[in-house]
Formats: sequence, structure tokens, C-alpha cells
Amino acid sequence: RNPTLESLDGLEGLRDLVGHLRIRENNVLNHIGGLIGLTRVGGSVTIFDNPSLVGLDGLRNLVSVGGTFTLRLNPALTWLDGLENLESLGGNLRIRENANLPVSEIEKLVKRLGA
Repeated sequence: RNPTLESLDGLEGLRDLVGHLRIRENNVLNHIGGLIGLTRVGGSVTIFDNPSLVGLDGLRNLVSVGGTFTLRLNPALTWLDGLENLESLGGNLRIRENANLPVSEIEKLVKRLGA
């Protein structure tokens, strides 16, 4: 939680995260491009209450999440294109209360993951 965090730049070298990834309550964070190198999260991913976040492009190399993937209360989010390489999800997929995210985007992801 950081109300002045604008980006995750500088984390590009992060490849494999053993624990959980939590991106939450960052009022001005508008992109997560700094996570572009991330391929695996051993625990859960939570992206919660980031009102300025417009896309998940920084997760485009993410292939595996060992736990639950939660995407909630990100009103500026309009697409899920950054999740196109996600193949494996060890827990639940929870996507809700993202006011401008079309249901069709969620349906595409659910179908691809078989969730």
C-alpha cells in the first residue's frame, strides 16, 4: 500500500516469486510494467483497489500462479490482455467489482484457463 506509487519500474529482473504478489491500495499506480520479467508466482496474486490501474501488460510473461488470482476494485481496468500467457492456476480465479472491465474479457480468461 502506497498512495503515491506511480509504477513498479525497477522490478524487471524479478522472474520467480516464491510467495504471494499483492498489489493493493495504490491510488496513482497506473501500470505494472515493471513486472514484465515475472513468469511464476508460487502463492496467490492479489490486485486490489488500484483506482488508476489501466492494464495488466506487465504480467504478460506470467505463466503460473500457485494459489488464487484475485482482481478486484480496479475501476480503470478495461481489458485483461496482460494475462494471455497464464496457463496454470492452482487456486480460484476471483474477478469482481472492476467497473469498466467487460464481462467478455473475463469469460475469455475463464474459458482459456478452464476455471
